[in-house]
Amino acid sequence: MLPITFMGINSISVSPVQTTFVLFAILASLISPFGGFMASGMKRAFNIKDFSNLLPGHGGVVDRFDCIMVMCVMVYVYLSTVLYKDNFDVSNTLAWIHATMEPE
Repeated sequence: MLPITFMGINSISVSPVQTTFVLFAILASLISPFGGFMASGMKRAFNIKDFSNLLPGHGGVVDRFDCIMVMCVMVYVYLSTVLYKDNFDVSNTLAWIHATMEPE
């Protein structure tokens, strides 16, 4: 129940998959920049400007994916410790997504 009525809406229902996606969005905005910080620190430690010259002006391929690599680790940790504590498996993950997106 919402404290006010807005355009005739006084309550909002949220499914578990929506809650999970909001959690991922919050964690992504907080955690993924550390991939860039980590890559920048490594480059400064080795006194190099870019990891490669494959993408000129963009810092190389690793600089394009450093945030994604950190997020992949975070998603794996979340799935294996919170969502599926005992039986983490890709087929279980897909089954859970399918089950939570079913209309009631």
